[in-house]
Amino acid sequence: MKWTRLSKVLLFLSLVLLNVKIYSSELDTQLTKIPQNENEISSWNRMIAGLRIDCLYFFQKETENQECFKLTGVKLGYKGYDEDRQSAYILSFNPLSTNNENYRNSPFIQYSLDGEIQSSIVDDLYFGVLVKNQLEIAIEKYRGSQLIGDTSGLSFGSIFYDRGWDQTAVSLASSLAVWDDLQMKLIWGNGESKVFTGTTTQHYVGAELRFPILPYLIAGAQLAFNGNSVGGESYLEDVQSINTNCGLNITPGTIGYSTKRTGVSLVLDGKEKWARGFRAGMAWQNVEKKDLDETKDSYLSIQNLSSCKQLDEDTFFVEDSTHQKAYKLARNAYMLNAQYRILDSYFVGLDYEWKTLTGAKDFFGICETFTGNTCTKIKTSKDTLNRTAWATGFGMERDDGLTFVLEYMMSQYSEAYENFYVDTTKGPSKIRKVINLRLSYKWE
Repeated sequence: MKWTRLSKVLLFLSLVLLNVKIYSSELDTQLTKIPQNENEISSWNRMIAGLRIDCLYFFQKETENQECFKLTGVKLGYKGYDEDRQSAYILSFNPLSTNNENYRNSPFIQYSLDGEIQSSIVDDLYFGVLVKNQLEIAIEKYRGSQLIGDTSGLSFGSIFYDRGWDQTAVSLASSLAVWDDLQMKLIWGNGESKVFTGTTTQHYVGAELRFPILPYLIAGAQLAFNGNSVGGESYLEDVQSINTNCGLNITPGTIGYSTKRTGVSLVLDGKEKWARGFRAGMAWQNVEKKDLDETKDSYLSIQNLSSCKQLDEDTFFVEDSTHQKAYKLARNAYMLNAQYRILDSYFVGLDYEWKTLTGAKDFFGICETFTGNTCTKIKTSKDTLNRTAWATGFGMERDDGLTFVLEYMMSQYSEAYENFYVDTTKGPSKIRKVINLRLSYKWE
């Protein structure tokens, strides 16, 4: 199987890493968390304490449906570095990141990148040590690759980037001498949306690369496979959502679909004199879901799509109830973002992105007439879904950790899709317009 071959390749790479010449890297690197030069920094410990407050205004909703000045995040924990043992640790909690349906359905979670769905109140968990040749090995709560990030500083930046759910993982990370400051990280996970419990027949395996093309231009790449979508909290939530929105009674199955994520990014870090204060990024990500066994029923079938109302295109997947085809669903996202700092403390951010979902023939119905939130007349059907989004805003970051951001975001579907739309008080809409005011203190 492909999974077995990939595991062997990554195991071989990890053995190579154990014997390769490694040298010290910068403290602010993204893939390594422990200083790789024992003379760089002394032991330290400090408390993590931060909070985040948002005020959202949706243009399409009535005033009483708005959510303003709501506490959307609290972080409490501890982190430290031991110089003698060459180890580091992080443990923090966010009491709001619970398995709560109302919280998960909140607009703050659905439409904000850093409002990630998590499967426990443990916000961050990391314990790592340096072993032979300064190779960093760690046990951590892994939330997907951080390489395809956002330079805009906006809460709605890179909202089309799919990191996946959090999970417990073992990772190997280091800087290699084969290329100036080339960094590599290998990840073996318990499976997406399984932090402390749960197993699947195939687990999560991934690799990340970060390397400078120029001193101020950083490239990144990611490749990851999640073997079986069934077995975690995300699957149970998907089934519950399908049953609610489609009036069905799907029984949780034992085997679902595999997920492959591929992505590349390019970031201008804004440290050069000629671009002082200007950061920019561009990225592409491909997510491919594939039915592992067409003879088993675990999800919504394409034959039952017409019975559904609104669905989420990011968790969407269908099977063939006739058990003849193993469907695939591909998702391509393209992201452009930038930020310009003014007088060090102030900044202006900009983000533009678009995504395309491609499935089998007639995956996505185009609606001609809606009655309430139900499509009563189909105009045509297509094998693709397209959506764009852009955001802009300005903010202030103070040295004491206080941050203020005011931003505007608009997203738009290219068609009046039967099952994918913006739910407003006036009925389904192709467009979402939002203003958000965010206040945060020592949020990290």
